[in-house]
Amino acid sequence: MIANTIAPQQDSFPIKISVITVCKNAKNTIEETLKSFCKQTYPNIEYIIKDGISTDSTLNIVKKYKQYISHIISGQDKSIFHAMNIALRYASGDYVFFLNADDQFFSRNTIKSVAGALEKTNADIIYGDLIFMKNQRFWGYNSNDQPLSSLKVTIFPIIHQSVFKKRELFNILDTYNYQDFPVCANRNWVCQAFEKEFKFQYLSIPICKFSLDGFQSRTDHRHEEKQ
Repeated sequence: MIANTIAPQQDSFPIKISVITVCKNAKNTIEETLKSFCKQTYPNIEYIIKDGISTDSTLNIVKKYKQYISHIISGQDKSIFHAMNIALRYASGDYVFFLNADDQFFSRNTIKSVAGALEKTNADIIYGDLIFMKNQRFWGYNSNDQPLSSLKVTIFPIIHQSVFKKRELFNILDTYNYQDFPVCANRNWVCQAFEKEFKFQYLSIPICKFSLDGFQSRTDHRHEEKQ
């Protein structure tokens, strides 16, 4: 495994956010994902890229933005959730967010808004809404403004790309169980967090532009199930 590391930016803002993107052969989409991170106005952030040894130009595109990236990790992994677990080892933030290689933050102030809410609430898990995109156009809006229940988190889960999770929870609940839950490890993790009564907080803003392109035809394991 090859790891390229630079020192993360230091800032006086109290909450540090780690953003993780796992990718493989994502040359057609990853640059817009990278740009959406680079445009964020909140300064106390770090970006971690976990590449599954791409054979296209993905890594060349990523390296164009290396001044914004704290860690670039390229190596074999067993699944998308295994790749996320590997990336988590490099995360030094108070909270972690997973951004797919074909998704984008909704606005340049997304992380700033989330960090502000976290300062006020000290939530363990904070989540918002999603904008569904298809062919780079608006397709629909997913609101999570419903009371949480065991049914909600099990049958109608909070979609991964709308959730910021406290980093220390991965020490308490462990990382994603990709072996027993190869497709829905995130859902399993969120259910455990709910059962243990960690503090969930809803934030009434769209977090991410969530791409539906290739929803049924994706074969590459970099792309998580689009729940």
